[in-house]
Amino acid sequence: MHMKKITLAVAVSLVLAGCEPAEQAEREDMLSTELAVAASQKDPFQAYQTVQAVKSKLCESGNCDGNRLWVKAGEDEVKYLTAAIKQGNPKVFSILYSPVYGNSASSIEQVKKQPESASKFLAYAERLPGATPDEGMLLSHAGVLVMIGKHAVRDTTRAANLFARAWAAGDSDAATLASRLYISNNDLRNAYLWSLRCTGKCERDSQADLNTLQEGLSPEAIKQAQQAAQDVSVIELTTGG
Repeated sequence: MHMKKITLAVAVSLVLAGCEPAEQAEREDMLSTELAVAASQKDPFQAYQTVQAVKSKLCESGNCDGNRLWVKAGEDEVKYLTAAIKQGNPKVFSILYSPVYGNSASSIEQVKKQPESASKFLAYAERLPGATPDEGMLLSHAGVLVMIGKHAVRDTTRAANLFARAWAAGDSDAATLASRLYISNNDLRNAYLWSLRCTGKCERDSQADLNTLQEGLSPEAIKQAQQAAQDVSVIELTTGG
């Protein structure tokens, strides 16, 4: 009787072991079909979303890395996002540049490195009304691109304007970015102005400590910045003590 139980247990485990690869293969065939559906969709952004759903299902089954379908899905992401950018679909820029999405996938980074991606995003950002914090966040990202010259021509004046619009739209962190920009230009007057504007949820850069910046300014310059800090129309201080 004891031997029969052992034999039965071994047989059951062999059957289960044989079923698992078959089920896995069936699941991968289904997901391959879904990737094929994405390829047939006319809207590349919709196709990208279909691929995202496939990747999510792959992760559920523990095949997030190294799986042939995962690799194929990543390649498809690059293709569809690139096509969506060429179409000028504004939704794609939130995927690429908004930290809300938390995207750091290699496919996302690959698309962001394409010169056309940055140029089209900057053109899109310049046209934004700057009416909401979400738009402000995108304006800040555009400002960072031109501030550091990453995938774009470095332009501190353009960056300052983008940060100012972002701050006016409600992105409080734009004030820290603007302050950092002016510190890099050794412009303590405007660095102090923008550091004053870092309020609420804004985290002031350690370099932009108000007391430290004040040490390099005259009383007249300090007063001028303090008076201008609440005026959204003031981007730069060019006169004063």
